[in-house]
Amino acid sequence: MTSFGVYQYQASGLLVAALLLFSTSMQADEPQPFSVTYKVYRSGFEVGTTRYKLMRDAEFYIYDAKARPAGIAVVLGLDKAMEITRLQQQNGQLRPMQYEYSIEGEDQSRRQISFDWEQMVATVIKPDKTRTIRLTPDTLTPLAMQLVVMQDMQVGQLKPSYTVIGNKRLEHYRVRKLGTEPVVTGIGRLQTVLIEGSHTRKGVTRTMRLWCAPDLAYLPVKVEQDRDESSFTLELVAVEGLGK
Repeated sequence: MTSFGVYQYQASGLLVAALLLFSTSMQADEPQPFSVTYKVYRSGFEVGTTRYKLMRDAEFYIYDAKARPAGIAVVLGLDKAMEITRLQQQNGQLRPMQYEYSIEGEDQSRRQISFDWEQMVATVIKPDKTRTIRLTPDTLTPLAMQLVVMQDMQVGQLKPSYTVIGNKRLEHYRVRKLGTEPVVTGIGRLQTVLIEGSHTRKGVTRTMRLWCAPDLAYLPVKVEQDRDESSFTLELVAVEGLGK
């Protein structure tokens, strides 16, 4: 899996579902349709864009993310990546029902997850194998985690950790608030709340920082992550919906 595709997947765990935006009141409103676009940088070089779009049909909230390489990333053969999740509101909370992730190109990768909340089990389907994972009531997908994080921030109840389903097991992400900072974005200068998320896998801890704008219902306007010898950054360049 290439770096661009890997980053698309990892960033979603602390970014994408944050865009399922709610009001800042104590009672969360239902998410509204929107589309946002970020530029993606690797060690300071622009390598592509990522677009997130929220829709709704009669049965599901549908949220998809598409990463497209550009410039030097095309020359290096970095691949396109796509994610989509479908959620339903159950007992006052959004729960993931289906999740898909794929990478196109030389390093193809594909994964599907279906959730059975009555049996409290998820089925993970990959081209070479299928496995089941026991769920906990608070299990999220990479595309759903930040939804809950943002809800909790808005009511001042940020939890110290959140549970996200992985390829083989449930994983635990630690989240904490670091402070406030102004950030210059593609739509202007915005005051933000800086939060940090981290998780450990096979003894390696990875950390991500998100700058979330209260004026945009805590939309992340900048994201940074260090990975191996590279750093990745997402910067907001466009918003449709959300009053913009």
